[in-house]
Amino acid sequence: MAEVRAIYKQKGSKTDPSNYRPAISVFPILGRTLEKLIATQLYNYCDEHNILPPEQFGFRRHSSCEMALFAATDSWIN
Repeated sequence: MAEVRAIYKQKGSKTDPSNYRPAISVFPILGRTLEKLIATQLYNYCDEHNILPPEQFGFRRHSSCEMALFAATDSWIN
């Protein structure tokens, strides 16, 4: 369950709906903590068992867009 709120942009009339950001879900802290724990365990499992290929750059520690570009450039040059 999530509590959904519209956030005021700090400008214009508070009665005008266009002066609010889209609704933001505010999850309880316990849910966010549990999600972080599960994500860490899943990442560690995938890392230990070499489930993710070396070509996978997204959502990995010590990996970035620059690393992906270097790998692609190196592959093209070779």
